[in-house]
Amino acid sequence: MRHASARPSKAQSLYFPFAAIPQTVLDVLSETPSNRKDACRIGADAALAFVEALQASPRFAGLGLLPKIAQHFEEVSYPCGVAVGFFDQIDRLLLRGAHSDAQSARSIIRRAGPSTQRVKEAHDPRGKA
Repeated sequence: MRHASARPSKAQSLYFPFAAIPQTVLDVLSETPSNRKDACRIGADAALAFVEALQASPRFAGLGLLPKIAQHFEEVSYPCGVAVGFFDQIDRLLLRGAHSDAQSARSIIRRAGPSTQRVKEAHDPRGKA
C-alpha cells in the first residue's frame, strides 16, 4: 500500500511559490452561478480576466500560473462547469492566437516572394540561401 508523503512532487516543486493567481481572476471566480451554463460563463470570464492580467503584467508569463489555477480549482469546491468554462476559453484564445500567428507568417512569406529568394542566392557564395 502506498502512503502519502509531505514532500511535494517534482511537478509541484517546479512552480514558483511566490506567483499568485491575479486578484481579478479570483474576483470573477467568487461569483455564485445559478446553473451549469452560468458556471461555464463565470469560468470563461475568469479566463479573460487572466489574459488581461498577463497583458497588464507580462512578467507573470511563464511562472506556472495556469497549473496554480488548475490546482485552485481542485482545492476549492467550485460548481461544475467553472473549470470547464475557464479552460475552454483558454483553448479558444490559444487557437485564435496560433491562427493569427500563422496568418502573419503566411503574409510575410508571400511578401518576400521569389524575387527576395533570388537576391539571397546572388549574395550567398555557395549559390544557395
